[in-house]
Amino acid sequence: MRRFHKTAVVLAAAALSIGATGSAFAAAGGAENITSLPASKKDIAVTGTYEQGTASDTVYKVDIEWGAMAFTYKAAAKGSWNTATHKYDNAETAGKWTPAVADGNRITVTNHSNAGVTAELSFAADSSISGLMGIFQVSDSDKTDKSTLSLETADNGKGTDGAGMETSDSAYLVLSGGELGSDTAAGTKIGTVTVTIDKAVTP
Repeated sequence: MRRFHKTAVVLAAAALSIGATGSAFAAAGGAENITSLPASKKDIAVTGTYEQGTASDTVYKVDIEWGAMAFTYKAAAKGSWNTATHKYDNAETAGKWTPAVADGNRITVTNHSNAGVTAELSFAADSSISGLMGIFQVSDSDKTDKSTLSLETADNGKGTDGAGMETSDSAYLVLSGGELGSDTAAGTKIGTVTVTIDKAVTP
């Protein structure tokens, strides 16, 4: 009795083809009759084409927090009269601005977005206060400029179980120049801080 062997069909896997446009061209199928056994076989090419997946939308959420932004102006001190030198000791030539409360001059920006952002900080003195200037620093004592805050994306995998984590940074407003008179009402507006949020610049 003649024994018939099953026909062996070999699938040849072709390398994935990734085109510049990502367009896919579906080839027609085919068919073939096997009439001679057991040595017959048919190789069928398997092809692949790259297709761009759907990108996630960029969602922005940025928090801005600030302190009381209340300052005390201490006028220049004349000092103490020294009868031996006929001069004033510990005299101050200019007045000084200090925050009314600790950290009251701090601005904090927090990014919850899945993209990086920047925060530009600026100060404009009220027209009634001549010579008043405001700059933004790392801290009250560290004079390093910090008028621009760069906040990375919150999609950073730094949270629990691979989730992202918000990014945050702060700067301190430091005032100089200008002065208030003894008849100035407490709480008088002396200027405005503007925080401008924008997309991070991609290198």
